[in-house]
Amino acid sequence: MAKKKTKSGGGWFRSVLRVLLVMLIAAAVLSGWLAYLHSTGHLDVWMDSARRGVSAAVGAVGRFVDGIFPREPESPRRRSTQPGLRSKSKKATSRPRKKTRRVQHPRTITQPGLRTSDIVDQDASIKPVEKGDNTRYGVPGESDCRIDRDGYSLGFSDYHKQPIWVSYRLTRPMVETKAAKRKDDFREDPAIPNGSATLGDYRASGYDRGHIAPAADMAYSAKTMSESFFMSNMSPQVPAFNRGGWKYLEEQVRDFARREGDIYVVTGPVLPETKTISIGPSMVTVPEKYYKVIYDVTPPQKMIGFIMPNSKCDDSVSDYAVTVDAVEKLTGLDFFSEVPAETQEQLEGQCDPTQWRWVR
Repeated sequence: MAKKKTKSGGGWFRSVLRVLLVMLIAAAVLSGWLAYLHSTGHLDVWMDSARRGVSAAVGAVGRFVDGIFPREPESPRRRSTQPGLRSKSKKATSRPRKKTRRVQHPRTITQPGLRTSDIVDQDASIKPVEKGDNTRYGVPGESDCRIDRDGYSLGFSDYHKQPIWVSYRLTRPMVETKAAKRKDDFREDPAIPNGSATLGDYRASGYDRGHIAPAADMAYSAKTMSESFFMSNMSPQVPAFNRGGWKYLEEQVRDFARREGDIYVVTGPVLPETKTISIGPSMVTVPEKYYKVIYDVTPPQKMIGFIMPNSKCDDSVSDYAVTVDAVEKLTGLDFFSEVPAETQEQLEGQCDPTQWRWVR
């Protein structure tokens, strides 16, 4: 008589254990990968790409559904909702039209070269930026190409394909006037004789096109906002730095201008003598650090500097404050050289965070 085969009672249990083990290993690998992306600052880039991909997929599905089930056209008898249009189904009552007096607004004087449409708040009084005003207190150093624009001046390095320094004036009216919206019109700079970096240099590099002269500082006119997106004003920044510590420092500088009334800013990357890391066909140098120096010209006058690493910065902005002398020593530049020597020596050697009000 043949024996009846019996199934092992522990087989299903071992199968479940194997599945759980595989899931634990996969979760550990995924966790380690996400931790690595977060530490390098690439997680934000990956998430943005994922969000754009999902949005594009949803849009494609929507267009596909509209193609299969087209929407019914609106009835011609539907009453117009546009203001100022009357329905033909009803007779218009003949009322005597009230005469209105036209109010004449006073003419406003804007910056040279700006259209009236560039200014949203016509009551805002922005002092015109005179030629050379952005470098009134001195040119920080030599460069391969110097460009003077309405919003900023810069010294460009052909070797590093980015600015060595960017200098500009920032006043309270400039900060408070929001005349132009950000349009992200990144483009090559035709004013650079040997060519600026290109969009292709940054594509799939893992680095952001980091503004040196911030777009938000240039929002007081359409022209200055647009010119802030030239690639000559960009430098490769780790995403977590560009969207974190550097952004917070930019916001802090605007708050300085709002509170103090009139400041001068010089900012840029700390560039090495020889390239270590570079991106793109143009070999754009990736800096390890960035700097800003601020000169508050409103009494009592004061100066302050900042040095920040090109990485995720978790500390407060004030923790990166240093003397202007320290920034000069690191960069080899000479800031505010047109300030009288005695005043320059006194202000550049001091760093007192208690003299400034901090947002963060």
